[in-house]
Order: sequence, then C-alpha cells, then structure tokens
Amino acid sequence: NNNNNRGGGGRSGGGGGGGSMFTQSTSTEVCNHFQRTGQCRFGDQCRYQHATGGAGGGGGGSPHTAVDPFASAASPFGASPSSPFGGGSGGGSVFAGGGGSSPFSGGSVTPEASAASFDKVAKDFTEYFFAKFCSNNRNELQPLMRDQTCLTLNENKTAGAANIVAAFMALPPATQYEIKVSQAQPSVGNGVLVFNLGLMLMNNAVVKFSMSFFLLPVPNGSANQYYISNMTQQW
Repeated sequence: NNNNNRGGGGRSGGGGGGGSMFTQSTSTEVCNHFQRTGQCRFGDQCRYQHATGGAGGGGGGSPHTAVDPFASAASPFGASPSSPFGGGSGGGSVFAGGGGSSPFSGGSVTPEASAASFDKVAKDFTEYFFAKFCSNNRNELQPLMRDQTCLTLNENKTAGAANIVAAFMALPPATQYEIKVSQAQPSVGNGVLVFNLGLMLMNNAVVKFSMSFFLLPVPNGSANQYYISNMTQQW
C-alpha cells in the first residue's frame, strides 16, 4: 500500500476555515492512502489533501463512500428499523423463521420459490445460510451439501459435506451479520448463482466477508429444493 512520497519538507500546521472539502494542506495533491481507505494516520497534519465532501464543501459525499459498501459513520450493527439486528417493530429480522416455507429449511415450499424465481431462491438461501452460520448450529448446514460439494475458504480448498462443515466449525464463533450487497443470477440446469458481501461479528470483532454460492436443484427431488454445489468464502 504505497502512499504519496512523504519525503522532503515539513507538514503543514493547518489553520482555520471549516468550509473546504479538503483538510488543511498546502499541497494540491490528494493523499493516495486516504483516497483508497478513507483514513490516514497523519490526520490533519498530512501534507496532502483529504477529500471529505462534495465540491464546494456542501453535500455530495466523498468518492470514497460512493464506492465503499462498508463506509458508514454508524455502527454496522446499530439498532434501527432497517437493521436485521434492530430492536424496532416491522418484523424485518433475517432470523425470522417462516413456517418451513424456505426451500432450504427441509419443509414445504411455496410456489414462488420455483427455479424461475431465482431472486426468491437466493433470498431464502441467504437468510437460512447466514442464520445458521451465525449460531451454534453450523452443523445443520450439512444437509445443504453433497459429497461433491466444493469449498474454497480463503486459499484453502475442501470437498465433501462433512469436511466443509468441519471447516465451518473451526472458524471463530459469529453472532451477527449484515449483508451489504446481495446479487443473484440464473444459471444452467436451473441453477442459481448467489453472491453476498457484508459484515460479520466474530469474536467481538467486525470482519468483512464475501461469499459466493452455486446452487443446483436436488436430483430426483422437489423442483423447489436446492443444494450447494460450489462455494467460495473470502475473509
């Protein structure tokens, strides 16, 4: 992570003036590290400029928050009606059960969860998978897999339902999660490709993750039941 060349000359001391979109700096060059991460260990003493708002100092948000799905001033697990962990009403919790309507819960399925409704399949799967993953019941994910199911966990490759669940159980315990990006596509053989990007609370630390899944219909089973054929996880 190379930053601008910080050699030569002292750092500007900064002055008044609160309306500028940049921190106080005598340089017109933008700090590369701040531009990539939204942070800089030199703070206001950095000799390069930090973009903190729209042009002219008003509104518009910085380019960092526009492209960073994790950028947020509030806690990702703060209580709010829109958060899956909020204490408000509305019944929007991702942990809300559902009378066995999910094609991944082992119960009956709804007509909407057909192969053609891949968005519905992806949504049901995502809610079920992460609710189990962020609990003491990760082993209950095993019925979603087969002997030929493959997992790439960071750089480690594992195959087989039992081996994959063992890899899950070896990970730190997780208690909360929040999906920032969720995408789905239909694929060959009535398969569904699912991608999730988000945050997870593991061992009291918030970590970023990305996970992708390739779901296929259960052979000789209900047209509305799926299993995980392939998945990747990056932490």
